Amino acid sequence: MRKTSAWLLLLSPLAAAQTCTVLNQAGCPATGAPSGWTGTANPYAGPPTLKSFVTDASQALPAASNPSSNQPQPRIVLTAQLTPAWQAYITADPENCGGTANTGPPTCYFNQIGYAPDAQSPYTGSPAGILGYLYRLKAPPPAGVGLTQVDVNAWMGPLFVSSQYTSLCGSNCHSPAGWTGSCATATNTAGWYCRGLATYDAMFAYAALVGVKVNWEPEYTGDFLFSGACGITKGMTGSSYNYTESQVQNCIVPALAAAVARWPINHLSVLHEPCGATAIVFNTGAYCFLGVSDVDTLIAALSAAARANRSNSSMLVGAGAAFADIGTPPYTCPEAGNYWCDWVTNLAGSMDYYAVHAYPSPSISAYTVTLSDYAAMCAAVPNGRICLSDESSPLRFGGSGGEGNTTFGCGYEEWLTDGTFSLWVESVPGQWAPATGFRQWAIFPTFPFMYLSVDPNNTHCSQSNDLYPQRAMAALAASTGVTAEGLAYATAASGWNASLQGAARLSGRAGLGN
Repeated sequence: MRKTSAWLLLLSPLAAAQTCTVLNQAGCPATGAPSGWTGTANPYAGPPTLKSFVTDASQALPAASNPSSNQPQPRIVLTAQLTPAWQAYITADPENCGGTANTGPPTCYFNQIGYAPDAQSPYTGSPAGILGYLYRLKAPPPAGVGLTQVDVNAWMGPLFVSSQYTSLCGSNCHSPAGWTGSCATATNTAGWYCRGLATYDAMFAYAALVGVKVNWEPEYTGDFLFSGACGITKGMTGSSYNYTESQVQNCIVPALAAAVARWPINHLSVLHEPCGATAIVFNTGAYCFLGVSDVDTLIAALSAAARANRSNSSMLVGAGAAFADIGTPPYTCPEAGNYWCDWVTNLAGSMDYYAVHAYPSPSISAYTVTLSDYAAMCAAVPNGRICLSDESSPLRFGGSGGEGNTTFGCGYEEWLTDGTFSLWVESVPGQWAPATGFRQWAIFPTFPFMYLSVDPNNTHCSQSNDLYPQRAMAALAASTGVTAEGLAYATAASGWNASLQGAARLSGRAGLGN
C-alpha cells in the first residue's frame, strides 16, 4: 500500500497557480525583495532571492529527514504557542483593555479576554482575544488546529499581585482600596499586573473547561527582576556579575511557587535559555547569565519549590535550552561551557523533562548540522526522563538575528504557497523529531495559523516590528476557521506521521516499510 504525502496534498491546488514551489524552482524570482520592502540585510550574497531560499529548502529539509526515514516514527504530541499571552503582546495594548465583556477600545488586540465561540465559554463579546485564540488552537479542523496542549511563554510579573504572593508586594488586586503594593511594572502602572493576572486566570479557567493542558514556560523579564520586590542589578562589571545566584533564586522561587499553586500547570519549564533569552534580559553581553554550576543550583531550587507547591499533582518539571547553551558546537559532553551536558549529567533528580529550543541556523545548508546537534542533545537525556521541544520555528528567509530581522517574516503567505512550510512540517516535526526520540514538539510562531499576509512589510510575528500581529488578531475575530497553514500543522498533529514508518520521498509518495 502506498499513500500520497499529506503536505503534497495541501500543496497541489496551490502549485497550479504558483510558478515557485519546492517541487519546481524554475519560476522562482531571481531578483531581490519587492521594492516596498524596508527590512534589514540578509546573509545571502547579493540581493535576497526567493529562488535561492526555496531551492535550498527543497534540498535541505529532505536531507534533514533522510537519516531517520527508515527509523520508527511513532506518533508524538504536537503543541503550539498561545502567542498573544506573551508579555510583549499583552502590554502592546492600552492598559484599559480587557474584561469579560470585551469593552475595551477598538485598539485592543491582545490583552482582551474576549470569548471562544463554543457552548462552554462563559464570556461574551467578539470571538477574539486570548480565549478566541485558544479556541482556534484546540477546535478540530477546519475551525481550528485540533491541539490538546498549548504552550505559554509566561509573563511572571502579574504573580506579584496574586493572593499567593501578598507577603512580598504588600497587597493584591482584591484589596478594598485597590492595588497599592510596592512592585513596579513594565509601564510603571500597577494596574497592568492586575489586568494580566485576570487574563491568565480566564485563560486557565477556559482551558480547564475544554480539556486543554497548559504548558508554562516563564520568561523572567526586566519589570519582574530589576525593580519592585526583587531589585536585582543587571549586567556585569568586567567579567563579574552584578548579582548573585542567591539573589536570583530569592526573586524567582516565590513567584514560581505562586504560579503552580494558583494554576493547574501541565509542564513547567523553570528556566529559559541561560545563554539565550535570559542572558539578553540580564544584559550579560557575550557571557551566559550565570555560570554552569550556579545554573544547576538554581534549577534544583526552582524544581523543589515547584514540586512542593503544585496544585496539579501530575505536573512535570523541566528546563529549556537553545543552541547557544551547548557550548561550542558540535555537541560534546563533558564540555566546560555546555549547560545541557551538566543538566543531563547532574539534574535527573530535579527534571522530569529536558526541552530543546529548535530554531534553524541562518544558513539553510547548515540546517542538517544544526539538527544533528539537537539530536545529540535529545539522545543524552537520561533514561526515564522525557526529551521534547517546547519552542521551534520553520525556516525563514534572510537575516540572522531572529524573527524581526528576517527579510520576510513568519506570516508571509509565500511559505505556504511555495510549499516550504508544509515540507518543514513533514520533514522535521512530522518525521525527524519522532524518529530522533522527541516525545513532544511545539511551534512558536502561530499567528500564521490565524492569518497569512501578502504584504512583505507586514509579515513579522515579533511585536513592534510591523502591524502583522495586530492584523492576525483582527482576522481571528472575523474568521470561521484557521488558515491552510494551520490545517497543515493540524494534519501532522492528528498523527498522520504515525503511518509513515518508511522512507518519505520528495516525489510525494511515501512507502511503508522501505
